[in-house]
Amino acid sequence: MTELQGKAKAAIDDVIKKLKTGNLSPVVQYVGIKRAAGDTGDLPSDNWSAGNQVLAYATTGCGFDQRGFNQWKSAGRRVKKGAKAGYILVPITRKFQKENPDTGQMEDKQFLAGFKAVAVFARRDTVTASGADDYQEPTYEPENPPEFIEVAKAWNLRVQYTPDLGSAWGSYHITDGEIQLATHEDTVFFHELAHAGHHRVDGKINGGQDPKQETVAEFSACVLKAHCGLGDVTGRAWQYISGYNKDPLRAILACLTKSAEVINLILDTADKIEAEKVAA
Repeated sequence: MTELQGKAKAAIDDVIKKLKTGNLSPVVQYVGIKRAAGDTGDLPSDNWSAGNQVLAYATTGCGFDQRGFNQWKSAGRRVKKGAKAGYILVPITRKFQKENPDTGQMEDKQFLAGFKAVAVFARRDTVTASGADDYQEPTYEPENPPEFIEVAKAWNLRVQYTPDLGSAWGSYHITDGEIQLATHEDTVFFHELAHAGHHRVDGKINGGQDPKQETVAEFSACVLKAHCGLGDVTGRAWQYISGYNKDPLRAILACLTKSAEVINLILDTADKIEAEKVAA
């Protein structure tokens, strides 16, 4: 591979460094969430390799629609002054001639000589040809909302889908009353909803990754998933809880009563919402 220089090398080195140290956030952010139906299109980046799509996302920190300077110009847009470029790797090929052993004729062949870094820019870093900044953030809402989404609404919780949570899949913001999700996986939503339920049961919970709270949330999510007939995630739940407790079984048993309170609160709220719909 040809040696990369300057900003391209610095940007790519930063991504590689993250991956080498176990920080998979560039990959997690890109593959963890997909835009809602209707928000996709025939974009130039759709034809890039998966590696280049992740690399461009990681080096710009945003966007799915990314294009080169001239590609944006052809689309009737121009790149803002001072915009941060992302980079993709484009193969460099060289032609040579080789004799065909069957025909004895010389034929044109190609070989891969290396790669070059090409700068790309996200749509949010462009304006129209006339200079109007008409960019709107894409929606990441799932086509089909998860089970118990009405419970979150009844508790006045905002549920926001975003790819910008670093290496996390989800979070529950105590003071803001908001659940943020970087995946459409329903178990993650159940986990964060369980945190909110725990908050309502006890009147308060600790900030950060509290082992007891994480155990309650993950075990509750596991039970809710099974209750809804959405699959068995006990193995994954066990691994998650093991990350916070040396003895996961003891931790689960110690939190069993609290988990039951949280689960019952969520199910009771869901039942109440359904009863109100029927009565209406």
